[in-house]
Amino acid sequence: MRIFLGVLLIIVACLAMCGIVVIPVLPPLADNASIDNALAVILCKPNERLERDLYQRTDNDGTSYSMTPTCINSERQREDVTVKWVLIGGGAFVIPFLIGLFLTIWGAGRAAKRRIANSLGNPGYNVVNTSGMPASNMEFKDGVLKVGGMQLKMDHLNPENIKAQMGMSAGGGDLTEKLRQLQEAKDNGLISSSEYDRMRQKILDDMK
Repeated sequence: MRIFLGVLLIIVACLAMCGIVVIPVLPPLADNASIDNALAVILCKPNERLERDLYQRTDNDGTSYSMTPTCINSERQREDVTVKWVLIGGGAFVIPFLIGLFLTIWGAGRAAKRRIANSLGNPGYNVVNTSGMPASNMEFKDGVLKVGGMQLKMDHLNPENIKAQMGMSAGGGDLTEKLRQLQEAKDNGLISSSEYDRMRQKILDDMK
């Protein structure tokens, strides 16, 4: 939502710049009454009309276009409102553009953080390295659990976390593989003998 709103504000800023600054200086629209009336609402006082004195400048960089807007009251008194035109046009672009840019960057950053958090899954595990190969052996040393080609830094190591990481649930893997993994967990000191016996019995009971 923030990204959408940010992009919308950036588009509004560009349209405001075109409507107030760019379009009024185009030579083909020099005598367009609708543009004069719209600018008069923004730049002139009530009951005043606006005239645009368009001019162009050519140099080594090419041709540029600009104008001198003038407000004329009922007594034919003229007031140059060029500075007011530039300030309003610039403000109409800069303010919504900066707000839109901030919302877009902020929204994109939060979305990226959410995707990273979802990809990491359980925040108790910090993935150090993985080769994408299936677990074939297991080793625990210096707070790092190595399962096949994967290394996991485990902030809160306990038998339940180990069982979850090894995939020792009743619904997956065959009996031989589960018992082999369980034996390796005991041999590496990750679970006690009593926990080994209890978990082994549970696997055998689930296979009946």
